[in-house]
Amino acid sequence: MDAMNDTVSILKQKRIQVNSIFQQLFSEAKEVAEQLSIELKLPRIVSRQTHRQNNMPDQSAEEYFRRAVYIPLLDSIISDLKERLSPNVLALFQLKVFLPRTSYTEEDILTVKEAVKTYSQLLNNSAVTTVVAEFQLWVTKWKREAERGTTIPESLPPITDNCDSDLYPNMRIFSRYLLHYLLRSNSGKILFYSSSP
Repeated sequence: MDAMNDTVSILKQKRIQVNSIFQQLFSEAKEVAEQLSIELKLPRIVSRQTHRQNNMPDQSAEEYFRRAVYIPLLDSIISDLKERLSPNVLALFQLKVFLPRTSYTEEDILTVKEAVKTYSQLLNNSAVTTVVAEFQLWVTKWKREAERGTTIPESLPPITDNCDSDLYPNMRIFSRYLLHYLLRSNSGKILFYSSSP
């Protein structure tokens, strides 16, 4: 989350200081263009486009590309990052702790506790200790399966199917929620994951 906020902050600074930053970028692009014998010039403006805000006939190539390309690109990237990496989406990353694994760490237990707090309504307000104990039982199940030589599922549908709703009700809720979210967001490619802990 911090890295995303830092990235957005840097991009916003670039947006605020757009004139000086783009001037430097454009001069570097100009040098490369000169080395390649390419002339940087304004695109041809059709008579119907002369009244557009970014197509002023007396503007320089630098000003045109700053207004028509660089500023919209920065705005689009900032908007896209905020939308794709919203706090709700980032909270989903902690749910990977519930995917089959053969061991866990104290950090995993803290992640489970945090997930229980975040998704308490989804879990019908189950006690944190209950979910932690169920998680430990879940990990033990997959450790036993691995020792038997059973293939551990690497996609969400079989994982959800392997969640006995009486023995692992909360693990089933988390895996179904994750599956539902991924399918709803058309992120089918993410249905497969690395099974390393």
